[in-house]
Amino acid sequence: MVVEEDVDVHDDHSLLWALHDKMDFDRSLLVYPLWMGSPVDPSIPYELRDELAYGAGVQKKLLIDATVDWELFPFRAEWGNRRFPPDCTRASKGIPELVDKKWKKYGLD
Repeated sequence: MVVEEDVDVHDDHSLLWALHDKMDFDRSLLVYPLWMGSPVDPSIPYELRDELAYGAGVQKKLLIDATVDWELFPFRAEWGNRRFPPDCTRASKGIPELVDKKWKKYGLD
């Protein structure tokens, strides 16, 4: 999976966000046939597992391009010269603490 520099590859939420927001199923999934894989992979047909003939098992590889498509999403001034609008699904700094405080005030804790 290929992502932009704004995606934390160690954070599952960030990776899923990239898949959801930046991937186009028609253009972003690339299958490479006949690449080397593990000869013990049960999804590989038995006759393609011959290490002497192939060096390893033969299988397909999938590349997921979860980067911004520069043709479809040019930089936009109203988004701070970014290709996508600001992420509004995460609370701004300090908002979760404010909500917790208000919940306690209203007796909802």
